[in-house]
Amino acid sequence: ECPTDLQGVEACNSQGCPIDCEVSEWGNWGGCDVACGGGTRSRARSIVVKPQNGGANCPASLSEDSVCNTEGCPIDCEVSLWSEWTSCNKQCGGGTRSRMRSMTVQPQNGGESCPPDLQAIENCNTTPCPTDCVMNGWSNWSACSVDLGGGRIIRKRTITAQPTNGGAACPSELQQLPPFNEQECPVDLLFTEW
Repeated sequence: ECPTDLQGVEACNSQGCPIDCEVSEWGNWGGCDVACGGGTRSRARSIVVKPQNGGANCPASLSEDSVCNTEGCPIDCEVSLWSEWTSCNKQCGGGTRSRMRSMTVQPQNGGESCPPDLQAIENCNTTPCPTDCVMNGWSNWSACSVDLGGGRIIRKRTITAQPTNGGAACPSELQQLPPFNEQECPVDLLFTEW
């Protein structure tokens, strides 16, 4: 009688098939580590399928960086301290004095602007100036006060402006007689009828 197993079957290539590495899509970029002036940001991906049985390896890097926010940072204006006030340009009656400051750092990249007032001016010595008394000159000597002996001659002067704000006072002498031995008017000689 003939055998029934006319075909034989045996297992072969029993080792696992190669499985290549698979990675995910890149994730979103993370935030930049600085707001300006040039920083870095990163993104990552992950392994979805690990390689097996001699399959293709995963890429060496699962993250990458890029430059970000490369624009210059804003730089605000900076100014120096105020200088000392200058001397007043008038001693009285209202003058001015000034002080200065200068720009030490110019604004850049949208930084805060410099203040408009790099010079300050203020009033000073506003007290009115003193004015001295002003007098007219002496008048001419007057005519004699009487026609005959015993009269006097005199001269006068007047005040045209009173002193103000501590100016020099007016003199007290507003009229004047001649020296003592010249005070009396000359006396004419009178003769009676023959």
